[in-house]
Amino acid sequence: ETFSPMGNISLSAISVLESLISRLFESSLPLERVEPHTSDEQPPDQQQQPPLIDYEAENAHIAHIKEVIELICMEIVPYIPQINVILRDFVTSDSPAGSKHIVNQSKRKASRLGHRGLQLVKFVESIVRVGVPEIDQALCQHNVVRTCL
Repeated sequence: ETFSPMGNISLSAISVLESLISRLFESSLPLERVEPHTSDEQPPDQQQQPPLIDYEAENAHIAHIKEVIELICMEIVPYIPQINVILRDFVTSDSPAGSKHIVNQSKRKASRLGHRGLQLVKFVESIVRVGVPEIDQALCQHNVVRTCL
């Protein structure tokens, strides 16, 4: 696929935004709890001690990250109809990736999205995973998930 300079910039911006949202979401997950390992063979002073975790600080950090994610996602909501239009264009018009259709595993023809279309689908996946109700409502209202599928 070849893009105009503006198309290259928008693809890069989508990639950065998707990566940012994914990383923020991953950092909003609680730390894995590790139970101390005890053994009858080791004296008590040599047994592994539980890690010292400040659960209040961890919960405050997670709440702050979720607020940041929600702020970013709220800025995305006005663009969801446009994202759906762009995705529909990739599915229904001549594909920028070359041939319009490919044959999938079930021997049916499917539209070829190309790199930019797949990047948009990946972006939609990342904003679905964060679980912000306003994003979910906008995605449903504008049939974005249906278009992706």
